Amino acid sequence: MMDRRRFLSALGAVGGGLLVTWQAQATDWIRLGNAPLDTTGMRTDSARVFDLSVSSADPSLTGVILWTHINPDAIKANEPLYLQVALDANFQTMLMQAQIAPQDITPERDHTIKIDLDGQLPATNAGGPYFYRFIYDRTLSRTGRCRTLSSAGNALKRLKFGLLTCQDYTNGYYGALSHVAKDDSLDFVLHLGDFIYETAGDPRFQSLPFADRMLVLPSGGIVALDLADYRTIYRKYRSDPNLQAAMERHTFICVPDDHETANDSYWDYARDTLGAPDHPYTTDPKYGNSPALLKQLKLDSQRAWTEYVPARVSYNPQATHPFEA
Repeated sequence: MMDRRRFLSALGAVGGGLLVTWQAQATDWIRLGNAPLDTTGMRTDSARVFDLSVSSADPSLTGVILWTHINPDAIKANEPLYLQVALDANFQTMLMQAQIAPQDITPERDHTIKIDLDGQLPATNAGGPYFYRFIYDRTLSRTGRCRTLSSAGNALKRLKFGLLTCQDYTNGYYGALSHVAKDDSLDFVLHLGDFIYETAGDPRFQSLPFADRMLVLPSGGIVALDLADYRTIYRKYRSDPNLQAAMERHTFICVPDDHETANDSYWDYARDTLGAPDHPYTTDPKYGNSPALLKQLKLDSQRAWTEYVPARVSYNPQATHPFEA
């Protein structure tokens, strides 16, 4: 079993360059040398640590966003996270390695990690594929595959996208995503929103008999009311093995729709708050159609989206208005 001292010695630290994109203030991470790491003896029970697996998104000419989540039960004090990116799935031809500081693995981000590799990978005609994985507490994550954009001026004969939207966890088992994961002809996957549905057992459309797909929200309601509810929903969705497989295998390009916040939601400029026609904050008299509650709901949904959906989008947790977050 390799200890931390031997691990760091094998990597050989050099200059910095990677960025955390979660918050308004980005954090520099340590970029490490490219000598392939001896992973002999490291654990491969990845779900114990990386319970929601890995994913990539938002390709540029020289990078992507990489994402993972550390199981809170596996967190160790002062334990850093490591990242490897290689040309091959065996990680023998290393492109880069990096160390993420322990203080960047925090409950404030719900133990999610998002790394922006823009400027770190070579610009090529093919745009990959590249292979990546994380290492935490001597445990290897699953290996992800990612692609960057083709180099500028390269005339492409074809570019093939997978197209996803409206993935309600409670209404089935994501069989289509299993096919997406296995389709190596895809260059990228476009997700046009409704990555989650904010409801948990809404009788209007979530009454199909899949008891093992039901959600229980911390608030006790059937609609997300706060950040804890949204985070719970994202964790459940991202635990699905078919969604994990698709996001491990392909680089996603994601945008939100309405259900990441509330059904048919919009911005009510007259009241300067979220419009959510059938959300309890609007319809239930005990909430009084409160502009403050609706505005906070939008802030909470934005924060959870930036935590759990890999995208080159930052979030300012100090913001008090969604337009400033």
